[in-house]
Amino acid sequence: MIAGRITKPLLLLPVVIALSGCATLSPYGRKWNGVYVTHNRNDVNTCKYVDVFHSWPPYIIPNDDIRNITRRAAEAGANTVLIDGPRVASTKGLAYKCRGT
Repeated sequence: MIAGRITKPLLLLPVVIALSGCATLSPYGRKWNGVYVTHNRNDVNTCKYVDVFHSWPPYIIPNDDIRNITRRAAEAGANTVLIDGPRVASTKGLAYKCRGT
């Protein structure tokens, strides 16, 4: 009887872990690939523009668009990316080199 009570929650554990990975965390206000991501234009007012990067689906996991853009921005020497539009069909990120970021 006790073994049945313990086994059922353990069988559900992989399902809970898998479903928790489906929740999309906001990409803004944190670093991805060492690059700070923002959607606030004021954050880049005093920064030097580097380049623009785009990402198009298909995406395998949530926030893959942000990962793609920040990886390429880091390779170009940027440390901040401004996502200034919707993230629906594609994502556009403006890369900047900012002091203190």
